[in-house]
Amino acid sequence: ATAPPPRPPDGVPDEKAAAAANALAGATGGGRVVTIMVPGSRQLGLEIDFLPHGGAKVTRVDPSCEFRDRIFPGDVLTTVDGNLVRGVGDIKKGSAGSRQLAFAVRRPGGGGGAG
Repeated sequence: ATAPPPRPPDGVPDEKAAAAANALAGATGGGRVVTIMVPGSRQLGLEIDFLPHGGAKVTRVDPSCEFRDRIFPGDVLTTVDGNLVRGVGDIKKGSAGSRQLAFAVRRPGGGGGAG
């Protein structure tokens, strides 16, 4: 098994995250990336499956999810605060403050914009 690439220090965006997000969008059939700002200490209201090469595919959106009108099953969470999602720790890190989530969306038009 190959070890995952080293992570940048906390607070330093992964310089390859944007390219990785776009690659994941293409690999998962997504046409574009939707960015959503989530206030701190909020549950996302998503069920996800982590993908082997990074990212997390949305399998269910809870009716209580604040951005349920923009993210749907099949979309892929690619980055949190500019860092590639590789595991649950990447999603929970910084959850006390606002987080910027980027999703590769699979439907035409993307169903929303920055928020």
